[in-house]
Amino acid sequence: MRQSSEVATGDNPHSQSFTFGAKYPYGNLDVTPQTEALETSDQDSDSDGLKMDSENESEEEVSTAQTKGRIVTILSLDGGGIRGIIPGRILANLESKLQELDGPNARIADYFDVIAGTSTGGLITAMLTAPGKDNRPLFPANNITSFYLQHSPQIFPARR
Repeated sequence: MRQSSEVATGDNPHSQSFTFGAKYPYGNLDVTPQTEALETSDQDSDSDGLKMDSENESEEEVSTAQTKGRIVTILSLDGGGIRGIIPGRILANLESKLQELDGPNARIADYFDVIAGTSTGGLITAMLTAPGKDNRPLFPANNITSFYLQHSPQIFPARR
């Protein structure tokens, strides 16, 4: 049974609802960006929770006004060595669906406010977000798998 998720990307400049689901040999997989409204406190504090002095009050009010109730989309990519091929294939599929909606220049980075990763996830994050000459993402998601297949012997040497 194919499952799919509908996602609204909030205040993102390319805001759009999209549905994506995939069936893989080992089961169904849904790719759903996690969205969470930012909570703001009435207490004067900076991002570390420390008390701010009153001279920064107007700056904080501006910051609070910009983030209060806004949806933040986050893509978090785990590590796993050469298994980076798996999220690479999933992200290529997702980007293909996004391009069907918004045109051939749509990139994964256009739909997330924050993209982060650990180890292999960090490599993928760099590929998805590194800017090219036009300040657009340098690599489309469909380059991730070929990158791993070509460079994995140098990145992940065989254990002895």
